[in-house]
Amino acid sequence: MKTINAAQSELMPALIEAYRKAIYRVEFGEPPVDLQVDQFSSGLSALMQQHEAHCCGLVTASNPRGQLRDEADNARRHHRLLRCVDALGYAHLTAWGLDPDERWPDEQGILIPGIPKPAACKLAAEFEQNALLWMSGEAIPRLILLR
Repeated sequence: MKTINAAQSELMPALIEAYRKAIYRVEFGEPPVDLQVDQFSSGLSALMQQHEAHCCGLVTASNPRGQLRDEADNARRHHRLLRCVDALGYAHLTAWGLDPDERWPDEQGILIPGIPKPAACKLAAEFEQNALLWMSGEAIPRLILLR
């Protein structure tokens, strides 16, 4: 799966900026871990240590290709994503994409400790996603564009 940079992307710059500004909340501990693109997260570091993971991917199945879908369709897609990840043998934690400007509804996804980057990209592409978050051992979420 090939990833691309913003200059090569077919996505509108405003959409890429919305992904960058979003808060990605992972249900791990209390309070939950909030992630932001390109910002170190001590909570993510602790999560990765606890799961003995050197990397993580945050993927959603909702709103494919950035097109809003109704709640029922997104719920079906999310359950299909969970089944796929379970079949691959990965643990996962509930995660949410939150728009601080409240233009987009909250979007449920999952954080998958230990999934290799190519597998995370392939999974996101299978669910027709524009992008995903990728985290290596440095515990800094990076936005990975797929289109």
